[in-house]
Amino acid sequence: MKNYELIKFNHLFENEDTFLRELRENQVWYRGNPEELEYFFKQVYNVYQKSARSPYAVAEAQTKFWRTVSKDVPRVHSGLPKLATQAIVNLIAGNGYEVNVNDDEEQVERLKEILEENKFEDLLQEAISTETWSGYVFFKICHDLELTDKPIIEVVSPFNATCETQRGRVKSITFHFKEDAGEENEIEVREKYYLENGKLQVEYKAYKDKQEVDLPEKYKEYETNYNLTFLPAILKNNTGHNSRFPKKPYGESDFTSVQSLFHTLDDLLSQTELEVANAIATKFVNSKLIPRDINGKSYKFDRNQTVQEITSNDMEDDTFDIRKFVSVLQPDIRVDRYDKIIADTYGRILTNIGLSPLTVGLPGFESVQASAASQREREKATIRTRAKKIKLWRPTLIKLFECVLKYDDYINNKAEGEYEIDVSFPQYAVPTLDERIATIGQAVQLNIMSIEKAIDELYPELSDEDRQKIILDIKLEQGVPLTQENIQDQEEQQETE
Repeated sequence: MKNYELIKFNHLFENEDTFLRELRENQVWYRGNPEELEYFFKQVYNVYQKSARSPYAVAEAQTKFWRTVSKDVPRVHSGLPKLATQAIVNLIAGNGYEVNVNDDEEQVERLKEILEENKFEDLLQEAISTETWSGYVFFKICHDLELTDKPIIEVVSPFNATCETQRGRVKSITFHFKEDAGEENEIEVREKYYLENGKLQVEYKAYKDKQEVDLPEKYKEYETNYNLTFLPAILKNNTGHNSRFPKKPYGESDFTSVQSLFHTLDDLLSQTELEVANAIATKFVNSKLIPRDINGKSYKFDRNQTVQEITSNDMEDDTFDIRKFVSVLQPDIRVDRYDKIIADTYGRILTNIGLSPLTVGLPGFESVQASAASQREREKATIRTRAKKIKLWRPTLIKLFECVLKYDDYINNKAEGEYEIDVSFPQYAVPTLDERIATIGQAVQLNIMSIEKAIDELYPELSDEDRQKIILDIKLEQGVPLTQENIQDQEEQQETE
């Protein structure tokens, strides 16, 4: 491919329109509304410039389910995009996290009060779900002393914020919001955060139909110079690199490369629904069984009637056959032929996203008889995905919490403090006591762990005295030489008894 053709190709498939269209598509998948899916793919998907050089000519020719579904086919959506997103939220935030600030409990409590004021657990879940389908999300820190004396933390959608970067460093973040001034007079206000000479500057501009207009008076009164040395806004990327749009400073959606499989899965589920609908039983009833009024006009046959009258002449006839009076035609329901394909499609989607079917809770993939170790073996993909995501979330939360505390210093007219923060997430799969005993016992047998260390690991909730008793009993039973400390403990134990 010649250079100019490569440039043309990249321009066609990596332009801003394509980026925004895919962002909107992923959001529609996440919402999971069948009506919205059909409207988007039939009415919105190709609202772009069309020409011989346009990639949308290719898109128009595609036969994806939600683009081509006809009016007589049931619309069934799997709900898997939202289900997978919720599973990822639970993976990261389900068991909470621990935070430490300068090894100071007072500072930790101060931070927790701010987070509780902002209902940060809900905000964190919103941020994780947003970056899962979009690839990135923004945090914004601001204040409104009429509402609260604490910093306000907001999660901002990718549709309402952009950022400028230079050599991989965020130089500015701009937030976009609509100013309510009536349908025809609606304007977009842009609030840009950037550093100038090491201090925060906030710039406000107003736009209508992409043309700059006069800024509403209230924004002219807003503070624009802040005595802050950091941006009170953070870009959180879902991945470190975006394979779909490599020139963008944003992360990649977990839905990338599986959108076509979403169509396939919905098509299969809709076809099984159609099979069921077409397999409705048809009942044929002899006119002799249908009751009539005095004028001989027949009533509607009562399908719920359990007793039907048949004349004795009919029943005594040697050729009597009940099927001549009532016959039911039941077409075959052939949904079983779809089951394996549907299961395979579920598996392919989740493999691309990096989740185990067990994590999402899909029926038919789990085994009641499987051991805990076997179940965890199947969830290795999930564990790897969780590790990758926490690796990105941990420094983000550390930076966010540091900014929140410094912003709190600012609104309380204090000097900007120095904060050393650590955030840790608990284990995803906590081993059972039996599994811990097996693992630690093996370490003791291999002489890579002492009995004392093993008991400390197994029974951290016991007092030192109780742990020493267990250690002493084990050594006496195994004939292990006692230390001077063990002998003293034994003497004290005998005196107590």
